[in-house]
Amino acid sequence: MELHPEIEKQLRDAVKNKGAESVVEIWNTFKEAYLKINLQDLENVESFGIMEELFVDNEAAEAVYYFAMQYRLQYIEDEEEYEHTEMVYCQFKITDLEQVSLLGNQGLDLWSREGGLEKMFEEVESSAAFNALKFSDFELSIFGDEQ
Repeated sequence: MELHPEIEKQLRDAVKNKGAESVVEIWNTFKEAYLKINLQDLENVESFGIMEELFVDNEAAEAVYYFAMQYRLQYIEDEEEYEHTEMVYCQFKITDLEQVSLLGNQGLDLWSREGGLEKMFEEVESSAAFNALKFSDFELSIFGDEQ
């Protein structure tokens, strides 16, 4: 069972239709899409949340920033119980290391059992990484993954 291909498509289409370019514009589109998808109402979704991370590698002279919806699936297939976590990322390739080198690596791993979506949105919006990058335009990749 995989949900992420359809969620990726919905998110990619939403970003394209809104013409979102800056981190904050893409974030606002991400929030709207997350609310519209309504993960809490999907049958096999056990929990859901948001991940946010800034990864700076000064030696390699590269950095990435992402936020992602994450959700834990539990389901039965062929009379066997399964579970896995899927993530759908909005990942930005940071082109100006000076902008983030002082921030260093940081991240959030938020889950619905710790609070609702609005609380998770507020935590991301108050993070140092988000506030440092929100008005920047970077190369964006939207992709899904599972663990």
